[in-house]
Amino acid sequence: LKEELDENKLRAAMIGQAGEKLSPIAAIINDGHRAAGGGGCGAVMGSKKLKAVVVRGTGSVPVADPEKLKEVNRMATDGMKNGSNAETIKGYGNYGTGLGTSGYALSGDSPVKNWGGVGILDFGEESARKIDSIALDKYQTKKYACASCALGCGAYFQVDEGEWPVGETFRPEYETAAAFGTLCLNDNAESIMKCNHICNEYD
Repeated sequence: LKEELDENKLRAAMIGQAGEKLSPIAAIINDGHRAAGGGGCGAVMGSKKLKAVVVRGTGSVPVADPEKLKEVNRMATDGMKNGSNAETIKGYGNYGTGLGTSGYALSGDSPVKNWGGVGILDFGEESARKIDSIALDKYQTKKYACASCALGCGAYFQVDEGEWPVGETFRPEYETAAAFGTLCLNDNAESIMKCNHICNEYD
């Protein structure tokens, strides 16, 4: 699309094979790595034979009270850096939403055996730690943040080892670790990252 339109700064919201095949759980992917995933909206685009919506903004967004907006932004940012949950927020910034995967698995907050199991008994602490994003940090090559986000929880990974190498990919989020990990009693981190990569490519 960038080549066709001769525009390097465009932004796109698009679907992949899941949306084209009208999968009820298809997402719309934007900026290459973020998903509008609720309600099967990717299938809606697919049903209308709409592959992508591409835009390039050149104007500015007017704000009724710019100073008030700046004040609110400063308050929010300060709360993230210095508030009562600052350490947790910093952890999510460093490791993404997968930070608490091991704790969720063991506490019962993550699905284990399709909610038929008990994390501490059926999955175990050792397995839970293997798929926590702290354990996956060795694959990280670079961090990124969504536009105007003070948290910046995203990361690029390079996975060239193990049974499931995928090269450059994105760090799995909590939902991925739960769906392809605890849900099916899988503690193979490389296989979870492979599943994550396939889902990102196909959506």
